[in-house]
Amino acid sequence: MAAGYSRLYSLLAAALLGFACALACDSDSTSPKVERRLAIIETSGDPVRVIVADTVARDTRLPVTVTTYGDGCFSKGETEVAVNGLFALVEPYDYVEMRSGCVGVLRVFTHEASVQFAEAGTATVRVMGRRTWESGVLSVDFTVVVQ
Repeated sequence: MAAGYSRLYSLLAAALLGFACALACDSDSTSPKVERRLAIIETSGDPVRVIVADTVARDTRLPVTVTTYGDGCFSKGETEVAVNGLFALVEPYDYVEMRSGCVGVLRVFTHEASVQFAEAGTATVRVMGRRTWESGVLSVDFTVVVQ
């Protein structure tokens, strides 16, 4: 009977050790790392595509639509907006899986945001992005008359 208990305790100890490792060990170590990055807004042969009106009434939401690009490892992220006086900054972000073997297809994402100016005058809407992940930041300015 003592040998039966010894084997049972060994099995129980192995099960508990496996359970503890499952809790403590990184079970996602084989999953690709996903990073949130400032989006690609210009590709070779395709210029920056931003839709923003050139005139808006004061205290009215102004829609801003930005097209971003990626391959099979990309997915659409959020768009951040900051307004200070007559200056608005729009930053689209996308997610990229940091792995090899991504499907070599062009993925196109549409980021929609809105800005609102509290005072009349000539405003600037700046869209920030990248040409490639390796390139520096690219900014494109749009002038909007706020009435």
